[in-house]
Amino acid sequence: MRRLIISPGPGVALRSASHGLDAGTTVVSVFAGPPSEAGPAERLAMVAEVARDRAALLRADAECLYFAFADPVPASTVVQVAWALNRIAHDFDEIWLPAGIGDRRHSVTAEAALRLRGSFRRVMYAEHPDAAALWQDAPTLKSVLAATRFAPPRVPDHERCQAAEHEWTWDLPAAPASPPTVALLPRPAAGREGGVFLSVLMRTRGDRPEQLRHALASLVEQTSRDFELLLLPHDCSPDAVAAEVDALPDWLRERTRTVPVAGGKRATPLNAGVRAARGRYFVALDDDDEALPHWVQTFADLEAATPGRVLRTGVAFVHLDGSRPDVTLPADFDLVGHLSESLSAFLGLAFPLDRLDGGELRFDETLDVCEDWDYLLRAAQLFGVANTPVVTARYLRWPDVANSFGGYPAPTWQASWRQVHDATDASFLLLPPGSAVDLRRLYAAVHDAEAELEALRAAAGPPE
Repeated sequence: MRRLIISPGPGVALRSASHGLDAGTTVVSVFAGPPSEAGPAERLAMVAEVARDRAALLRADAECLYFAFADPVPASTVVQVAWALNRIAHDFDEIWLPAGIGDRRHSVTAEAALRLRGSFRRVMYAEHPDAAALWQDAPTLKSVLAATRFAPPRVPDHERCQAAEHEWTWDLPAAPASPPTVALLPRPAAGREGGVFLSVLMRTRGDRPEQLRHALASLVEQTSRDFELLLLPHDCSPDAVAAEVDALPDWLRERTRTVPVAGGKRATPLNAGVRAARGRYFVALDDDDEALPHWVQTFADLEAATPGRVLRTGVAFVHLDGSRPDVTLPADFDLVGHLSESLSAFLGLAFPLDRLDGGELRFDETLDVCEDWDYLLRAAQLFGVANTPVVTARYLRWPDVANSFGGYPAPTWQASWRQVHDATDASFLLLPPGSAVDLRRLYAAVHDAEAELEALRAAAGPPE
């Protein structure tokens, strides 16, 4: 039996779930990092606490892991903890999770652990520094559990619990079946269950009818029809697109909905489209883009092979006037590289819809541009990325037709870049396996370049 005990911090599993410690057990302590504003003394105290915890767990023949999450806890940490736990959870047959009794570290850990999905057995344990007193008064413990939003649907009777001195554990129902990825709690959505695979979100200002017709025609030519279309007229009348909708073939017109959006910036219609979408995934195709006939099918093939991930395909950048050669972005996805600049095209990215509920992941409506890059950075850390180099779409540069690159001045782009960088710097980073190699390589390259520059300066001598 491979058992994982998820502990809010060092020492909790030892105090509250010690009867689960044996040679087949691994304990992961989530909040094992010092507070972000900690001084040297606080940091040393946390190191000492981790060392004591590690020594005690090793004496019990248990393995131990430590995540460097810290206090205070931002609201987004629930999703980040769930992502980190998901990376290891499916190596185990049984998972013990805390009930969430205690400070916010406990409640965040409990909520994140409840979001894991898999075939493993689930056991909840009651963690509390006063577990001994609570054990003497079982109704008190029941009332504490009932008051937490993370307690099971029915607080178990005494007979259904197991106790080792002052420790309580009880079985939870099996987790709903889903792919081995972080599965965030779903929201009710009419038509989502058993619906289409892909929701295509198409933003339009209603001022590019020729380009809109071309984009819609590319959808008509799809080899897979497992998609719906949401037209998102932004700050314009729905009448601006009505004629184009009426001209669609019957099968596509029946799958098309128009969702007018007023106010806001570029991200506002995207959030409206995500709220209205009924597919398992969504993708954005603007009204001046072109999807190649295998666009939807390629996304579907990626999902079948690696469900639950962000799906990434190749995209060609095409200047229709021939002023520049066609360009494609890097075929492989590199999250470390994306921290510096966007290396993916929005229309080549499909995002899982059922796993984006609860307000954890929305397009940032304060950004003037770069809303797709910002969203991808967060989604890629949560779900991982399934990638194919196959080019499935074309980002078209039409002669004499404005687009986001030409429609916003350089200072606006620079401000949005800084905003995305600042948001990334202010949050935890969850990098996929292999990233450490890339970071070491980058660090070595910078070190070598600095050394070479210093040697050149020394050889040149002091300035005259």
